[in-house]
Amino acid sequence: MDIIKLVIRVCIFAIILFGVILIYDARIIASKKTNIDQINKKTRILKIIGFVLAIIGAIVLLYIK
Repeated sequence: MDIIKLVIRVCIFAIILFGVILIYDARIIASKKTNIDQINKKTRILKIIGFVLAIIGAIVLLYIK
């Protein structure tokens, strides 16, 4: 049972890490995938997705005991 909780926690930490990476590197990721006109819009969307992933991951992590 402890190994299953450990695996779940590691997966949740990975989700939180992915969300934080999206927040900090959103402009770099957006500039690689889109043209100049839509970089600000894509950056905002990526930052919101990263924020939501990090918050959901943290909430789930709090409830796993």
